[in-house]
Amino acid sequence: MLFISMVDAVFLGDSWLDDKWNEHRTWGAILAESEKWTYLNLSKAGCTTEYIIDTIKTHPGLKNTDASTQWIIHIGGNDLLYWVIKNPFRITYDISKRKKHFFKNKGEEIALRISHIVEYIITHYDATNITISSNTACYGVPLCRAFGLFYTPFTTRQHMDLITAEVNLALLRVTGHLIHIHPKVRFSFYNECKTCIEESDKISWKWDLFHPTKQSHYILAESFKQSIQLPLHTHISYFTHLQEYTNLQNYHFLISFIFSSALLFIFLKNFGTSLE
Repeated sequence: MLFISMVDAVFLGDSWLDDKWNEHRTWGAILAESEKWTYLNLSKAGCTTEYIIDTIKTHPGLKNTDASTQWIIHIGGNDLLYWVIKNPFRITYDISKRKKHFFKNKGEEIALRISHIVEYIITHYDATNITISSNTACYGVPLCRAFGLFYTPFTTRQHMDLITAEVNLALLRVTGHLIHIHPKVRFSFYNECKTCIEESDKISWKWDLFHPTKQSHYILAESFKQSIQLPLHTHISYFTHLQEYTNLQNYHFLISFIFSSALLFIFLKNFGTSLE
């Protein structure tokens, strides 16, 4: 009789979990090794939620999962990226406003697609252990920060925090709904975004300024273990706090600008007088 071993973990993600594209182990593989998991990594660089939905419907390896399998979902970043590229006028409007209507709507759409993934693996693979990772479009990622600097050079942090909050709160609302309708499923949330922001002095980035280096994936793997232990309301509070827009940075810049301009004016005036 042929014995087929069950898979301990399944990773459904994009380039942040794709070992082949990175040419080294990502935080998923590092986590699996530390937990002594056998795992199936179905992550693919550049993929979207639609790709993952198609993959879970057809991949033969998923037959080797059971109720004890840990499912980790890290997807949605490319959905957001491709939308940003295709909608420059909406982005220009949204990025300059405190209310991120278009980002909020896109965040809700991505969250809904992720809920479809969750519903499918619960229904077809008896998934009972599911972790959903946050969207990593945040101030802690250099490329995202550069994007913000281009649009709002003096309020970059504020606006990036607002975008991050809108997208991830939509994801957390969906997660809360899933918890309510599937009480027997153990859900957890990995606030990877928080790690990228708060550990920015430790995390290094590849040439594209969007993907963590090999060593940084060890930091992400360790933060995963800590983050998933926190209750959902803790993550909600974190992103809600990011929504607290403040003009303090604007005032600091304005005061500094006026002060510097005044000094320059006085210097030029005195310099001109001395020449006379």
